[in-house]
Amino acid sequence: MAFTAEQKHKIAFALGYPGSILQAGSVNYNSVFNDRIEGCTPETEATAIALLAKIDAIELKLESSPTKSNVKRIDDIELDTKISDELISKESNRLRNRLSQLLDIPNMCKGSSRMVGVIV
Repeated sequence: MAFTAEQKHKIAFALGYPGSILQAGSVNYNSVFNDRIEGCTPETEATAIALLAKIDAIELKLESSPTKSNVKRIDDIELDTKISDELISKESNRLRNRLSQLLDIPNMCKGSSRMVGVIV
């Protein structure tokens, strides 16, 4: 089992890389990034796919957040949207860091716990 082109793109995007990192001959092409994705075991791929699904679910929660719709109160319940959004963002960062750790590819997204440069 190998990652599909769409899954590879989602991994690149989730970890903060441009989509062209996957295109041989591109200025952004990175052989180390591609080798690490191509060299995964089936178990690693399955775990990465599950993490991508969780990241997608978190992104949907952020998009439909009450802050985005300007809803602050529902009936007698006042929403503390700042805390909710912060928790969701922290979980998103945690999942991206787990994906980074699993694939041994640095997470370049804001909020990453490590900053590493990759040399090709």
